[in-house]
Amino acid sequence: MYICPVCGYEKLPEPPADFSICHCCGTEFEYDDFDRSYAELRSRWIGKGCPWFSPVDAPPKGWNPIRQLNNLLYARRAQSLSRSTSDRPRSVPMSPSGCVFALSA
Repeated sequence: MYICPVCGYEKLPEPPADFSICHCCGTEFEYDDFDRSYAELRSRWIGKGCPWFSPVDAPPKGWNPIRQLNNLLYARRAQSLSRSTSDRPRSVPMSPSGCVFALSA
């Protein structure tokens, strides 16, 4: 499974590429993100109220889009730690509510 870089949905059946579409936010990769950053797409999705996109696949039981956005924080942190030569944790900017809303692509 893969994580959507726009909304943090962690159950993408294929990588976010080759015109695959996120069931959660509806981003079509290599189309919607051709001239827009993930941060811009995320901001638009949040501005719409974080709606579930797929009319066929229901959201997971107990789905919480705000909590789901934190998947982006963990994925980004893991990526930066794997590239880091230091064991010291890095700080990651968060919104006042503790959720990540504006990670850049």
